[in-house]
Amino acid sequence: QVQGDSMEPLFYSKDIVACKKVTLDNLWFQSDKVYVICTKQGVLIKRLKHIINSNVITVISENPKYDSYDFPVEELCSEGVAIVVGRI
Repeated sequence: QVQGDSMEPLFYSKDIVACKKVTLDNLWFQSDKVYVICTKQGVLIKRLKHIINSNVITVISENPKYDSYDFPVEELCSEGVAIVVGRI
């Protein structure tokens, strides 16, 4: 279930998203797709852009009032990553 307004208007707070889990082994992000990622600071739903030849991803909110930022891939939790495939 989505919390907050950072992904509006794509997803709204209390929307439920359907996801497909992705393993961290040989992780490859489909650029500009929306993912749910587990980080050491909590779970995020964001659009991700992988920086070529780097262990950094750019984390992007849909809501323009939130800035994008770079995030080190090694900071992802072992619980993993899931690509959002739809909304229920």
